[in-house]
Amino acid sequence: MFSKNFLSKSKYQFLLLLLIIPLVVSCTGNPTTPVVNQTVPNAEADDPTTITFGIADVDAATYAPLIDAFHQVQTTVQVEVVSLDPLFDQATNDDEALAQILSTVDTALLPTNWVQRLPDSPTYLTDLRPLLDADPSFHPDDLYPGALWGFTPDQVSGLSREIAIPLLFYHPEVWEQTGLTPPTAESSWDEVLLTAQAFVDADPSAEHRYGLVGTHGTMALGTAFEQADLPLTDTSDAPTWPPDTALDALAQTVEWAETGVVYVPPFIDDADMPSVSTLIADGQVGLWSLAMGYTVDTTDREVAIIPSPTPHGTSSTVASSYVMSRGTQQPQATWRWLAFLHQQPLPQTLLTGLDRATVLPARPSIAEHMQYWETLETQTGIPDAAAAVTLALERLPTYDYLTEQTLVTLQQGLHDILYAEQPLIEVVEQVTITRDTRQALLTQASDPDTAAGVVVPPPDEPTDDQVTIITYGIPDFGYSTLPEVVRQFNETQDTLNVELWSAPTNTSIADLAARTDCFAWNGLFAPELYTSTMDLQPLIDADATVRQDDYPDLILLPFQHEGRLIGLPDQILIRTLEYNQELFDQAGLDYPRGDWTLNEFLAAAEQLTFGEEQDRHYGFVLYGQQTKELLFFLDRFEVEIVQQQPDGYPLPQFIDPQVLAGTQFYVDLLRNHTPNQQLRGYTDSEFDPEVFNVLREQRAGMWFISNRFDTGEAQGQGFAGATAPPPLGSSQLTMNDIHRITGLYISADTEHPAACWEWIKVLREIPARFSIHSSLPAQMALDPAEDFLQGAPPGTAEVYAAYQEVLSRTSVSEVNLALQDPDLDLFWFYQAVDRAVQGGNLEQELTTAQQLTEAHLACVATGGTSHECAAAVDPEYAGWQLYLLEEAADEEDEEDEEE
Repeated sequence: MFSKNFLSKSKYQFLLLLLIIPLVVSCTGNPTTPVVNQTVPNAEADDPTTITFGIADVDAATYAPLIDAFHQVQTTVQVEVVSLDPLFDQATNDDEALAQILSTVDTALLPTNWVQRLPDSPTYLTDLRPLLDADPSFHPDDLYPGALWGFTPDQVSGLSREIAIPLLFYHPEVWEQTGLTPPTAESSWDEVLLTAQAFVDADPSAEHRYGLVGTHGTMALGTAFEQADLPLTDTSDAPTWPPDTALDALAQTVEWAETGVVYVPPFIDDADMPSVSTLIADGQVGLWSLAMGYTVDTTDREVAIIPSPTPHGTSSTVASSYVMSRGTQQPQATWRWLAFLHQQPLPQTLLTGLDRATVLPARPSIAEHMQYWETLETQTGIPDAAAAVTLALERLPTYDYLTEQTLVTLQQGLHDILYAEQPLIEVVEQVTITRDTRQALLTQASDPDTAAGVVVPPPDEPTDDQVTIITYGIPDFGYSTLPEVVRQFNETQDTLNVELWSAPTNTSIADLAARTDCFAWNGLFAPELYTSTMDLQPLIDADATVRQDDYPDLILLPFQHEGRLIGLPDQILIRTLEYNQELFDQAGLDYPRGDWTLNEFLAAAEQLTFGEEQDRHYGFVLYGQQTKELLFFLDRFEVEIVQQQPDGYPLPQFIDPQVLAGTQFYVDLLRNHTPNQQLRGYTDSEFDPEVFNVLREQRAGMWFISNRFDTGEAQGQGFAGATAPPPLGSSQLTMNDIHRITGLYISADTEHPAACWEWIKVLREIPARFSIHSSLPAQMALDPAEDFLQGAPPGTAEVYAAYQEVLSRTSVSEVNLALQDPDLDLFWFYQAVDRAVQGGNLEQELTTAQQLTEAHLACVATGGTSHECAAAVDPEYAGWQLYLLEEAADEEDEEDEEE
């Protein structure tokens, strides 16, 4: 079982996603260009050395240009990326994950707080101090406090990529309404907690009201023990606390948590508990920290900021550090890479909005390059944000391993007291045991002769002239198992090796094809695919081991163009229906089936809709891409909102009686049985937080999922979902039912088409590289029982079987591809449905939408560009082409300035 604090892969990716949102402002305006004219430690004149660098898959595209830049300025060290995702998948707890990572790679990028709080970390990390001190290029004077941290005062165990700034936020208006004065920048923790107590007491009738949110009780624990004169930083050989005094301090913290002075969340979400973001929006939170990723709307209510009082231990969950494995066999070569990384402006990260103030680049020179301080006020909207960040930076405590271990044990104990009824005395006893064992571990780990797991170096590159090396390109996400597949393949091959290249974000198809011999791509019907790829039909015709019949006709359709087979389908992303089994059982309803008709689906939605206001339950919730869900229901009505004309241009049929009937079904469904009171996804509109709340509070009967293929992530947010096929009824499938198809392609100009074909055949036979969390194999001949569905969530086999059955009866001759026309823009159709959901007359709105869509297509037919025509027929156009209009306007402004 996973420990309660285990940093699962999905959680790890979420933290790193927070960290890789690049908002770097450089003189060139190109945030992806690394600085390569930095000093690199002198390279020794020896044979090239390969070191391994562990990062999550979500970071691959961010680090690719940095690796290329590093290789440009030196030739004796080669950096090989290793995906951390499979290592997290294989681990069952935190310590095992850390051990696997640091016995696999020489160096890695890891969440700082996670590494600092794991008890066994000192035994796995190299002390970087000797390397740093011997490197004249490192510039230790160009570091903010907290940029270097170590398990002992003399060590440097990690290089912070960015520093988490401890800040507290509040709404001045909320405090004014209570008649209270919020804490100030000079307030102590004692004063902050007293004020938080007063805030809670100001409205005793509120069921969920909290004075301080975001520290998980850590700061309250530190304050209580400080008040009791029980130092957390006691590093004597046998630290002891008077039991009665420690019990009183712990009891004080429990009282603060139980009365709402501080919020200590359960490790599993409470369905009866509103989200913290909702509580903040409702004025039920006095002070909060953004370190936990809360969403705060700053448009309607002013937000103020103060620096946190001096923190007790670390509290960040959004900063990261570069660390080196103690088992590395190449410390000097690894240090060259780390020293280079620490001088680069990317991937140093600043977040948007209020979050921007909470993360600071580790080096002042990088902050200056990124214009951090100059843009802080405009990004946060808070005039004194820079002053608060500066003061909070001055208050950052020095990381102390033993203090952190004490706080971790106390925090775990506080949680168990609140949610598992653990006696207080057991927590105090556990703290004493923890302090003793951690001191012994730290002493042992400080011994340079202590054994550590040796990092196994990657296999040598093939040198035989007869070995063919091909480059295989992949997008920058969704391929977590592929590096391991490539490694195993290369180990078994004498004549063919594969080099994996992760394409940076925004790489075009043409550039990807030019850079690689073969590649995977997620998009369909792109003209560049037709010109950048080889025809695979001769290869498949000559190879008896590959059967074209393994692929359903609908899945193969996008890969056939003018008699050519431009690629082979690989992975498909489909829609599933998730449902709340408990609500179905309470209503006495049979569970959903793939052959459900729309009437059966609607009847279930009606029966699952009940309650009033905050306790309102809904039969159906639109959680994913709402415009695609509209098309799903219309496809079940077997209507075509657009037809392809003989001259090639699409013909809108929005006011066709059957289209009207199908669309009215959807409008009525949204109005009566969902919390979705408008259609989102066709404009740059934000996600409706109420929808998320309904799901996490388990007030939803059914919902579609199309961006992943399991309920695990949703359940982690409090969703209680089981998996079933969507209501496909007796209809055929359309391209709208396939959310994404990844294809395997051979580049048109490759010199190794035969080698690429062999590699593609290998990929086809490895179902393990598919993740049940995201995709299904396009080969419906693949045996789902043995090859793919083992360990999948309940219901997955039924979903797979339902799609197999419907795909087998789908005739491609009846498939309408008019919706794939690049000149077609459905903005006005979606706008009409949106207005009808909000009370408008559907037929009138669709009539207007048809007129505007026809005018747009007529404009394009006469030679106009699609985005210019959209603005010409509708000055208030706000669809997906809006960014093209904005880019064109920016270019015009630049030209005017030059003139």
